[in-house]
Amino acid sequence: MVVETFRNGDPVPVYRRFRDRGRLAPEGLTYVSSWVDHRLERCYQVMETEDRALLDQWITSWSDIVDFEVHPVISSKEAAERIAPRLAREGRRPTYDSDTRLPPGRSCRGEALRFRSTVQDGPGPRHRWPHAKTASEGEPPGGRSI
Repeated sequence: MVVETFRNGDPVPVYRRFRDRGRLAPEGLTYVSSWVDHRLERCYQVMETEDRALLDQWITSWSDIVDFEVHPVISSKEAAERIAPRLAREGRRPTYDSDTRLPPGRSCRGEALRFRSTVQDGPGPRHRWPHAKTASEGEPPGGRSI
């Protein structure tokens, strides 16, 4: 993952060079995808290569107008495969019934717990469990909202 910060927060020189000269990536360095922040000051870009020297060569082509951070990353699938042996050693799946405040008889296993924001008196939104009641309705079953 390459994080590009446009010098002086100005994307124009970057987009001008890209328009006029292309990505300037050497053969063997593959562009995968990118996202730009809403202020047009940073680009988060995924590039692939087996040779770090090719990435450094590409960075040199842009380093006069962009500051770079490089973070080697792997796919979520590969991360899950790497962690699987550690999970297998545990020999059990975690349960959360004892440490959450769910209504009696309700389990969070196999369910996605969703948060919702509700606006209340005081600063900012408050995140609550879906089953939680507002303060005027009293305590939610099984505990307080978080």
